[in-house]
Amino acid sequence: MCGSNLLWDPVFPDWTAIAMGAFDEATDVTLGLHVFVGEKGGYYELPDGLPQNDP
Repeated sequence: MCGSNLLWDPVFPDWTAIAMGAFDEATDVTLGLHVFVGEKGGYYELPDGLPQNDP
């Protein structure tokens, strides 16, 4: 085990949060929003136009 989180408490209580890096094969999943953007490094850009959540 690498110590990375696989599951965590999602932003919305009726959702299940799973790390997308846990899947070996391609999925049809697409991103819906970015969370914790207030904690991202200044060198990251989020130019995709998705909603940004900073709880």
